[in-house]
Amino acid sequence: MNWQADERLRVTTNTQSPLELQPLASSRKGHGIGLRGIEAAAASDQQEARFGRLFGDLKPRGDVAPFPQDLGMPKGPMDGGLQRNNSTSLFAVMTYFGQFVDHDITFDPTSSLERQQDPAALRNFRTPALELDSVYGAGPAAHPFLYDQLKPDKLLLGRATNHPAEVDVPRNAQGVAIIGDPRNDATLMVAQLHVAFLKFHNTVVDQLASLSDDALDESKFEKAQRLVRWHYQWLVLHEFLPAIIDNTTLDDILKNGRKLYQPACAFIPVEFSAAAYRFGHSMVQPGYAPNDAFGAPLFPPDPNAPPPEPGQPRSDLRGGPLRFEERINWKNFVDTGGTPTPGSIRFASKIDTKLSPPLLNLPTSLIPGNVPAALRSLAVRNLQRDVALQLPSGQDVANHVAEVLPGTRILSDAELWGDPKATQFKGSAAPLWYYLLREAEVVANGEKLGPIGGRIVAEVLIGLLDLDRSSFRARRPDWTPEIAGRKLDKRFSFPDFLRIAGSDVD
Repeated sequence: MNWQADERLRVTTNTQSPLELQPLASSRKGHGIGLRGIEAAAASDQQEARFGRLFGDLKPRGDVAPFPQDLGMPKGPMDGGLQRNNSTSLFAVMTYFGQFVDHDITFDPTSSLERQQDPAALRNFRTPALELDSVYGAGPAAHPFLYDQLKPDKLLLGRATNHPAEVDVPRNAQGVAIIGDPRNDATLMVAQLHVAFLKFHNTVVDQLASLSDDALDESKFEKAQRLVRWHYQWLVLHEFLPAIIDNTTLDDILKNGRKLYQPACAFIPVEFSAAAYRFGHSMVQPGYAPNDAFGAPLFPPDPNAPPPEPGQPRSDLRGGPLRFEERINWKNFVDTGGTPTPGSIRFASKIDTKLSPPLLNLPTSLIPGNVPAALRSLAVRNLQRDVALQLPSGQDVANHVAEVLPGTRILSDAELWGDPKATQFKGSAAPLWYYLLREAEVVANGEKLGPIGGRIVAEVLIGLLDLDRSSFRARRPDWTPEIAGRKLDKRFSFPDFLRIAGSDVD
């Protein structure tokens, strides 16, 4: 493993003067920019490191054409339009579970290049482990505000603004979410998934006496927390990864081991966090129907539109205080056995180089209003980040992986730049994120990641489990999910999880 530091504070584009990445206030849910501590990690010893590189020997692609604005602006090559190319196999829940996982393993509350060399920021990062610290925080002793003081060992829930039902995340008097990661309140979908985890934990606490797990060295809370983490890890390994990774790649990793991600201590590769794992952005739909009576666009048509006042009906799917009528029924996001709302979009968009228009003009509730127009596009922000982190080109990564794993499919130049809006870039080195999205589109028809993107994502997530001594794969590899004393026979799905949590599924 080759640790490298990135010292640049400015990222140039094809404009006459450099675009400077703007600092985000800590109260904002930042998207797509910020080094998240790679320099701090590089300066620390390996035991403390959080970020690093998979392909440290490959040269950076550099600040060359196509520039971020060439690809990522509205009406550009990555603008998918409102009529999305929908998947036939990827349920919409995968989009937001993938985002939830990302928030669990990576977090920098500064999200700013100006703070990227601050060594003290290292301790603010998520641990590189699938352990739900975005839900549990630092535990009931250090973060008591996350816990129900009247119900020992349980997590705090919030009520709807117009109903006593506990269907929201807890909030303070100003409607700000009281949760371990503010980004989980950026959209209604992730916030409702967070609620499901809170409720699932509380259900496990209630059912501990009926479970066969006989660990004697844990408190009631610690046992419940461990079991919730293991069920979550099971979903990642047995539900999420098989949905997005082809069986051949996943089986090879599980049977023959990891070939690209082989550290002694866990870390988050920037090729994963800033490129491969950002495939989920292309899966986002322009809007959804959370339930039979309510549907809305993802973000408001006017990016400057303020969120509704607490208790007032919402007209979009940004986060914030929830009315009872706006809660999610997950039958519209995954096959729970319930009949989906007529006309609802139950599936994600295909994994390809296209993003929904709302993501190309992010609202001011997510991105400060003084940010330049180009950096209001999530695609531009992602591509700008590629330059800032000095990632290698997609072609160089593909060639390297093919050397390690002979027979790996490499896109031809015609395939890579085959989109009619991108043919002008034939012969150019592609940003890694763009290459991996195009690979999924060409090789897997957008239904799964391609062989290189899939390999990176699967190896890192499986590696995080293998390197975590408290994960079920490391501690009890023969463990299977169990709820209310009933073994689930190696089948524990998203509908099982949501139903046990008490979420609406029918």
